Amino acid sequence: MRKLLLLTTVLALSGTPSIAQQLGNPAGPGPVPPTTGNQPAPPAGTLGQGQTAQPGHQQGGMPHAGQTTGQAQTTGQSQTTGAAPAGTAGVSTADFVRRAALGDMFEIQSSQLAREKADREGRAFSNTMIQAHTKTSNELKSLVQSGKVQAEVPTGLDQAHTQKLEQLRGLSGDAFEKAYQQMQVQAHQDAVALFTSYAQSGDNAELKQWAEKTLPELKQHLGMAEKLD
Repeated sequence: MRKLLLLTTVLALSGTPSIAQQLGNPAGPGPVPPTTGNQPAPPAGTLGQGQTAQPGHQQGGMPHAGQTTGQAQTTGQSQTTGAAPAGTAGVSTADFVRRAALGDMFEIQSSQLAREKADREGRAFSNTMIQAHTKTSNELKSLVQSGKVQAEVPTGLDQAHTQKLEQLRGLSGDAFEKAYQQMQVQAHQDAVALFTSYAQSGDNAELKQWAEKTLPELKQHLGMAEKLD
């Protein structure tokens, strides 16, 4: 009897749909379409899903803050016109000869007064000035007379130096010594600047060499004048 019931059950099940189909279970995941590697580009101004903006690149092709264009990256270029600084222009040969000769004449004539009116220290200094500037005056005249330097040597003081000389003639004692010392300092400062300028940029080789040779002595005279009491 039990065998009969089992046989009947097996026969009944073999003629019916599967239990899984009767229950309506969903099918497994469908096939995944293959990727081609050429994905469509996202619309302009947008980012694709999963994409992030890279630093230094903004929409519209504009550089990120902190980036510069090729022109702006150039450094070290001066914004000036390249003109030489004021006050560095060279002195002409004619002007140098005129001013150097006037300086020599004033040194000699003012020191001749000091040899008569100054104290012992002032007289010793004035003797040195007379000898030194007589020498440089003769050297400058020789360069011009030889034809190596084309310029005109003045034969007398100009108005500015004449006024200073007249001022010294009207003084005596401490007043004279103070005025003489101040004029000597100023005169040698001017001479050092003049000879330095021509020694650096003079256009006459002979005169330029002479200015270079004379310059150290003028600097020495300036130091002596500054130490006068």
